[in-house]
Amino acid sequence: MVIFINMAFGVGLPILFPLTLIAIISLYIFERIFQVYWYQKSAMINDFLNKNALRILKWAVHFYTFFGYWFITNRQIFYDDVTPTMRRSDRGITNHTLYNIPYDQTFPLLIFMFLLLGIMILKSIYSLLIYFLVPRLRIQHLLSFEDLYCYYDSLEISDALTLVKEEEYRRKELKYSRLNDKTLNNLKYSASLREEIEENLTAEDKNILESKTI
Repeated sequence: MVIFINMAFGVGLPILFPLTLIAIISLYIFERIFQVYWYQKSAMINDFLNKNALRILKWAVHFYTFFGYWFITNRQIFYDDVTPTMRRSDRGITNHTLYNIPYDQTFPLLIFMFLLLGIMILKSIYSLLIYFLVPRLRIQHLLSFEDLYCYYDSLEISDALTLVKEEEYRRKELKYSRLNDKTLNNLKYSASLREEIEENLTAEDKNILESKTI
């Protein structure tokens, strides 16, 4: 909410940028304190909140471009185009309408705004198609561009299986869970798939993986 408000009115009210930074820092500090000293229920180990926040916040830039363009093209503020009223009952005329597009230094921002919106929409459609057409993507076991594995593959197989056994014991004997179902299934899938892959690896393949890991 804070980010979207800042993106919507930040161009017209620049003071919102430092206020938003203070709000985010305060939220981070207090959440860290509450997590350790106040919240009684153990945290669920999951990346859903982070991914969901990134998925929502990526649309905030469109608020910044759309509302920013509307602020910058305001005829009264930046063009000194004021139509005075004779009576208090007269309707104020701003000469600032959607169909009145100025072809000046703000026009490239309008083009960028629609190009960015089109790219985001196409990307969202592509993600939806992948989600529905491919019911379960195989976990990628190749190194990423940063030479880092995903979280589930970065664990040793024995550690992943230990987490799975501990979670199953908690659910069966202690009647509570620390991992959600998605994380538990990902751990099981990653461990079982890597066990299957390691059985079929040659000595040369193992040397290559070890050299990349180092």
